Amino acid sequence: PWATRRKGIIFLVFFVALLIVIGGPAYFFIQDNPVCNNGVQDGDENGVDCGGSCQLICKPEILPLITRGEMRVLKIATTTYVASILIENPNIDGEVKRAPYKISIYTSGTKEPVKTFNRETYIGRGSTFALFQEPFTLAGLGPFRAVFEWGDNLVWEKTEEEPPLLTVDGTDLSQIDSNPKLEAKLINRTEEVISNIEVVALLSDVNGNTVASGKTFVDLVSGGESVPISFNWPEAFEVPPVSIRVLPHVLPDKSYLR
Repeated sequence: PWATRRKGIIFLVFFVALLIVIGGPAYFFIQDNPVCNNGVQDGDENGVDCGGSCQLICKPEILPLITRGEMRVLKIATTTYVASILIENPNIDGEVKRAPYKISIYTSGTKEPVKTFNRETYIGRGSTFALFQEPFTLAGLGPFRAVFEWGDNLVWEKTEEEPPLLTVDGTDLSQIDSNPKLEAKLINRTEEVISNIEVVALLSDVNGNTVASGKTFVDLVSGGESVPISFNWPEAFEVPPVSIRVLPHVLPDKSYLR
């Protein structure tokens, strides 16, 4: 009967309209919002599971990390050495939560390293920090050199979290002719508690070469407060430093310490 057919036509028209109203936006929503772990490039991704709305940043979008000079091997006692290097991250919205790196120590005339260290660190957005290798022993006269390498495939992620605001004030270097000691204050410029702070001191000569370095660790600094920090060396410096740089580096937790 015509009444039944008319009801069917009305229902069909209503169903098609519903599909257009709901299905259209849903289709474009699905097209624009990628699945960030399916191994294919979809949605607004700029690469496979990276870029666009995904948390991961694609490799072509990453600026290379900057190393200021070579890693320096520094003698602190007869057979005891440390090593340090200054790093800058030019990516203002990208971080690496666990960045593996390797330090290889060579001596004159050797093709294989006499000592190797494999470590991890945290790279904060737009940060400048120093990596410091704890004291180690080396036999022989040297000279020794260090080769620094980042691990393969650093995983870069987007972040909008503001970096902790820490400053260093009141640096004072004393007893440089016997047992040098550097004292300073680490100041928390925010209202929040900042914890797990690795602090590295770099002392340089007139040419900007690092002649001494040291590291300390601060568990936490309350908001708006300051804590004293100090660095000590067992022997006088071979070259007198003319500039001092103290760099705080906030770590996510203590698992990075070795």
